[in-house]
Amino acid sequence: MKKSLTNPRRILTGVAVALLICSLLPTRWARVLTRQPRDLLAAVMLPANHLLKPVADKLRRPPDLPVDLGGREEYERARQQIIELQFRLSQATQRLAELTQIRNELKLVGVKLLPATVTAWSGDPLHPTLTINRGSRHGLQPGQVVARGFNLVGRIVNAGPTVATVDLITGSQTYLIVVIRPSAGGAPVREMVTQVQAAKHGSEFWADADAGDPIRVGDLAHLYDDAWPTQARGLVVGKVVRVDNHPDDPILRRRVVV
Repeated sequence: MKKSLTNPRRILTGVAVALLICSLLPTRWARVLTRQPRDLLAAVMLPANHLLKPVADKLRRPPDLPVDLGGREEYERARQQIIELQFRLSQATQRLAELTQIRNELKLVGVKLLPATVTAWSGDPLHPTLTINRGSRHGLQPGQVVARGFNLVGRIVNAGPTVATVDLITGSQTYLIVVIRPSAGGAPVREMVTQVQAAKHGSEFWADADAGDPIRVGDLAHLYDDAWPTQARGLVVGKVVRVDNHPDDPILRRRVVV
């Protein structure tokens, strides 16, 4: 009897070989080959992210009392729903005020601001990413800027139909041109344009400066990079937390930690 060419063992072996080959490919090729399966998996898993939390809340909820509380139970349930609706209204009002302020401060004329929620996070130190619950169906496309308030988060590198992947600025290969200014509006006018590089551990940026450069702890670093869309200019990259002596030239140079 002739054996089938598609038995489970051969299928499993083929899948293992394909995964091994994909793991050895350059990042750019692997991203192209896995884009469609990744988008499909993200779209399938997205509803589960919204369903699992209510189920978990229900499992953690204490058991109902065996006694009939009558009208009091209905009153407490209605009160709980009112508080929940008030919380949602507060969140919506805050987000609307935040988006309005961003549009007015950065003068984003004709720019659409789209709220999104983070549904997943990747802690890869070389390429940290976020997954958000908006995609090409909502008008997103690679290259668009992602921010939280006035803080720069990253850029979209992949947009599926319902989800998108955001490449964070904290990746170890990130270089940005920034302008460092005082955080207070009434402070004396002083600024410096410099390049910052993400540190290896991904929690801060480093910049080199001369000993006499006008940089102080507490100053803000604003994006000033031509490689980014013009709408991102002025977004905050970080705050100066330390100005240390440079390890290679401690007398004449300083290392600025953002």
